[in-house]
Amino acid sequence: MGDTLAPASDTLGVVFEGGQSWEAFQAGVDAREELWERNWAEADVAPELVERARATGGP
Repeated sequence: MGDTLAPASDTLGVVFEGGQSWEAFQAGVDAREELWERNWAEADVAPELVERARATGGP
């Protein structure tokens, strides 16, 4: 045991620098808002899955 799946510390900066800017992220959020709203409105969860989730005792 003791093995970890965490990336080597020297790769974290590369991953961070390869990310998108806040402005690009926000533009994507704005562009997908309608899709997210439609997905939420049309979601249909099977009753047995709802009961299973409720049985976990979570919030």
